[in-house]
Amino acid sequence: MLWVLWFGVAIRGGEVMAAIGAGTKTLRALALGAATALTVSGCIQLGGGSGQPAAETPTASTTSSSPDTDETPTPITTPRSTPSPSPAPKEWKTLVKETRSGVAHLQVGTCDGTYFGTGFLVDDDLIATASHVIDDANSITVRVDDELISAQVLGKNPKADIALLKLARSSGGYQFSVLETPPELGTEIVVMGFPDSTEVKDAEISDNAFTTNRGSIAAENQIVEYNTGVTVSNLVRYDASTYPGISGGPLISQDAQVVALVSGGRFSADGNQFSGWSFAAPGPSIAQAVEDWSLRGTYSEMKECNNGPADEWPALEPTIDSTHPQAVNIAQSLIAHGQDINAGNYAAAYEIFTPRMQKRVRSEDEWAEGLKTSQWLAWNLVDVTGSGDSLTARVNFATAQAPEYGHEGQTCSFWDIKYTMLWDGTRWLMDDLKKMSEPIDCSADLEDMTHTDEFGD
Repeated sequence: MLWVLWFGVAIRGGEVMAAIGAGTKTLRALALGAATALTVSGCIQLGGGSGQPAAETPTASTTSSSPDTDETPTPITTPRSTPSPSPAPKEWKTLVKETRSGVAHLQVGTCDGTYFGTGFLVDDDLIATASHVIDDANSITVRVDDELISAQVLGKNPKADIALLKLARSSGGYQFSVLETPPELGTEIVVMGFPDSTEVKDAEISDNAFTTNRGSIAAENQIVEYNTGVTVSNLVRYDASTYPGISGGPLISQDAQVVALVSGGRFSADGNQFSGWSFAAPGPSIAQAVEDWSLRGTYSEMKECNNGPADEWPALEPTIDSTHPQAVNIAQSLIAHGQDINAGNYAAAYEIFTPRMQKRVRSEDEWAEGLKTSQWLAWNLVDVTGSGDSLTARVNFATAQAPEYGHEGQTCSFWDIKYTMLWDGTRWLMDDLKKMSEPIDCSADLEDMTHTDEFGD
């Protein structure tokens, strides 16, 4: 039996284990489709909790401790600066020495424990890494150019396994340029990162963990279904040895350009990796995502760990099918809107509307009057289309409400909506919406719900 896993290592109870096996997360709501929970085969986890078993579910390199700095990044409103120029081809040992300062060691804290991974500088305060490395992060600490700096998530795309972090302050490390054309088959590469390392804050241990391996691009246009059920498309396959903890690391060519970013690999059921079966996100996907998030990045809120009593309704957890670079950022705006409605914070929910949309729905009080009994229960971003500052997002979601407020007396309604979303310089706002069909009655599903039931796959 074969497993295709994220490149991660898990640490629990002081023991380090290669993260292998299958694991999923469950959507506590009405099922709208496959959940998008991620795990990593190449990360490292510390700590404990009720999260995925480390030995079964590879997860991104992260730590649950707070970052060593409390500096807060400021929103990006200007394009990124020009990366370091690509040098002419030179010997690999010289190339590694010259670029080493731009390879970052990541420690990511989650409610489940601590994970570790790799990333690389694409600007003086921007780090590219794998999306699964920073999944569910409540703290991110980066060691780059021998400095510890905290970071926030500026953009992520699980369907491409790419993420961009904003550092709390600038770094003087080497800034990589990214190849904007697909790497050719046979292109020689070096993979750089921190495999099997669970120590970021100790400079000597972290530095000694740095590893390089040579190989070449073996295949392109790969579609990979990982052990968690997440499918990532448009990957390249390479044959360099890759180990847990190196997720998010760069594959560089002999002219110092990043041709791809480490994602995962194929393993046997007993945890042995198959030679030549490592996968990476290609340069064009990275370049597009970095450019888009640099101009229109939206900080993702860090995960809050809540071990208190369950809420009256299951937590609203989105699923995202779209592979658009702005899908996660648009989801963040719309989910915040739904969560504010659930909490009765209608003023905050109203602020997600553009002035034009506010005029359409009338005053805040008039708009909120019809929502007094409403709860968003499940939500899926089906697709995002367009480019620039105006995008269209198609969303399926379910709501519960008193029958007098529901369509034709429905107590549960399933909606299919297209939103027009506008970028205002800091976040995506709702400018228009169109019902693709009348809401479908899901009242029978609602009646079956209990506060402890799990819904979804």
